[in-house]
Amino acid sequence: MDEPLTPDEDVVYREFIRLEVEPNQIPPDLYAGFLKRLAETCHLSLPRTRIAIQGLIDKGIFDASDEGKELQIQTEREIILDLLLHDPEIRELKKNCC
Repeated sequence: MDEPLTPDEDVVYREFIRLEVEPNQIPPDLYAGFLKRLAETCHLSLPRTRIAIQGLIDKGIFDASDEGKELQIQTEREIILDLLLHDPEIRELKKNCC
């Protein structure tokens, strides 16, 4: 967190921490209702709450989606596979088994 949080972002962030949830974990069909309750709990208007959430996402506090994580996991798997395939012991096992 390089940039300081605005007061609205801080209040919204603390509420997300208290609820132990991130914006991308909320199902889309429940998001509008969740956002309304979050705004009420934080004593903010709906637009200010939306802006605060977007600010937190823009600052990297929350991911906008899980797509980046999936890509990272796939990349890590490819790296591990590549390392294994270049290991002499694994190559020998592969020759003997297949």
